[in-house]
Amino acid sequence: GNTALLVNANGDLFQVGRKFEVELLSSSDCTGCNRKIYGEISNSKPAKLNVCNVTALASGFSHVVALDAKGLVYSWGSNHFGQLGNNTFEDNFIPTKVDIPEKIIKICCGYYCTLALDENYNVWFWGCLSDLSIKYQNIQIPILVITGRLVVNISCGGRHAAMLTADGMLYMWGANDSGQIGLPHNINALYQQPISGLPKNIEKVVCGGSSTACLTSDGKVFCWGWLFSKESFIPEEIPLSGKTIDICANGENDIFTATLETNEVFFWGDDVSVLEQYPMISNVKNHFGVFENKKTPPVYCLDDISNSISKNLFSDIDTISQKIAKLFNRKEYSDLKIQLKDEELHAHKLILVLHSKSLADFILNKLEGKKVIDMRENNASSTRAYIKYLYTNELEDIELSNVPELYNAADKDGKKELKDSLLKKWTDNMNEDTILSMFESAHVLKSEKSTN
Repeated sequence: GNTALLVNANGDLFQVGRKFEVELLSSSDCTGCNRKIYGEISNSKPAKLNVCNVTALASGFSHVVALDAKGLVYSWGSNHFGQLGNNTFEDNFIPTKVDIPEKIIKICCGYYCTLALDENYNVWFWGCLSDLSIKYQNIQIPILVITGRLVVNISCGGRHAAMLTADGMLYMWGANDSGQIGLPHNINALYQQPISGLPKNIEKVVCGGSSTACLTSDGKVFCWGWLFSKESFIPEEIPLSGKTIDICANGENDIFTATLETNEVFFWGDDVSVLEQYPMISNVKNHFGVFENKKTPPVYCLDDISNSISKNLFSDIDTISQKIAKLFNRKEYSDLKIQLKDEELHAHKLILVLHSKSLADFILNKLEGKKVIDMRENNASSTRAYIKYLYTNELEDIELSNVPELYNAADKDGKKELKDSLLKKWTDNMNEDTILSMFESAHVLKSEKSTN
């Protein structure tokens, strides 16, 4: 409540507010700094801190975490519960890198803890999630709390946390005195618990101080916890006047917002119309407008469509399918390479897992953190065509000899539409001149359907 952090368009970080010792930059050029200056934050003039290219910020009750463009995490502030992740309980008001062996892509904070999602979609934790918890109390260094589940979304409330996997499974743990983690009888969770009774198509989860909300792919919002009878663990749908495209929460004070596809912004929760359970329409243009008039959120889940990818690649009218198609073989946005005989394809683990059963099994169970899939033994043309189909849902023109291998891949993943298209191409080109070579191709690849 005594300090504000500002990030400019260049990713430079500034702090203003309560006076305490911080490390200031000796030059406006971060890469050229060779001398450190220690001074006090002024109440009137923002001071530049020693973190550059900042892409995300999160804060707890008395600590701050920053993420830079390289995937490095920095922390500073109070550290009574190990929330800085620096292997001590000593306070540190100088932004200091947290030692995590993986590149981080998302961060969030509880009152006294921090969660970080790495590029392999595993989750790291440090600090103290809940005074009621024994398992995750006063952890001084980052530890892995969940692996192999392909987590795509994380969020922290005051004393509880949530993780959403690619297959729509929601895991929660921490304090449950208000039903905020979705377990009955106010049972606290020392370990990550899968939450039942929710729709299977969850796309996003956000945590308030003692409540939780989720957004489904069909634009519905569900909420549970303190806001409903102050102890309801049963998710209740929030009555809104249209399809919701994004949600946000104040991780300290149980204020929630929802943006509809009409660009209307609704809000509900703590300190809103005497603890209104039902949403009120606002006159602001986005989530920030709600919180700046109420209470600034210490935890803000920035939606993926607001990041640099959307600014450089997507248009405002693109559908989800069109966005996925545009990501095909884009090196600058990928987290995985597929090595073929004659080229490299740049891919995305999440997209492959969602669209291919066989690749999902390999990525989740056999990839083991590696960033390259070696497919040099496969037919390069068939493999490239299939990976492109997973992104675009369109079949590119391929040579007839490559059809059987592509058909086999589609068959493994149950892609009926693709199989039908390939079979039609196969039969349409069958004649006296091609039948022997076609039979040989199908037989060598053991494609029973093509051979028949």
